Amino acid sequence: MDYNNFIFPCLFPAHGEKFQLKRFRLSRDTLGMDKPTNHETELDPIDERVYRLACQKFHLQSLYPYQELVIRTILERGGLYGDQRKRVSHRNQIVVLPTGSGKSVCFMLPALLLPGLTVVVYPLLSLMNDQGRRVEALGATAVFLRGGQSVVEREKVWSQLAAGTARFVITNPESLDNRSLLEKLSRFPISLMVIDEVHTVTQWGDTFR
Repeated sequence: MDYNNFIFPCLFPAHGEKFQLKRFRLSRDTLGMDKPTNHETELDPIDERVYRLACQKFHLQSLYPYQELVIRTILERGGLYGDQRKRVSHRNQIVVLPTGSGKSVCFMLPALLLPGLTVVVYPLLSLMNDQGRRVEALGATAVFLRGGQSVVEREKVWSQLAAGTARFVITNPESLDNRSLLEKLSRFPISLMVIDEVHTVTQWGDTFR
């Protein structure tokens, strides 16, 4: 498993800067639904796919600028656009945003465009289950890797990954501490790895997980 290829989507507001939420409207003109665009106003194909997913899958009429920034950075690192220099410089990132500001969209939307798996790490089972429901609502499939699973349940997970029917792997820190599990997981192509609730690192240091 190449940990250097993992992406931690992230954004730090400037120190002392008042956090303001501003949106980019996703109009029908922006999406090119009413009339064909000319060369000067034509959207990058990947941008158009992002906007369409935002509307169709997440039912959003607009994206915040920071959401666009994080999404674009992830897709650049994933090789969907941008040059190699950007993909290297955007290797690892951290996003720290207020509750309810749409952090999940920042990684769930690009996960629908990236070719490989998206591994999402949560500290609590309740958060894992909630994310599983969100993935299902998008029409995608998620598998869970967590403690207490039977041999049959775990084999079903590996079978789904081998068949390519799952796009998300939802897990927790304890499961990833298992070397055998990591070795099996590393056999599958992983485009994005997300660690949610990462702000707890600054609160707990190395005393939590």
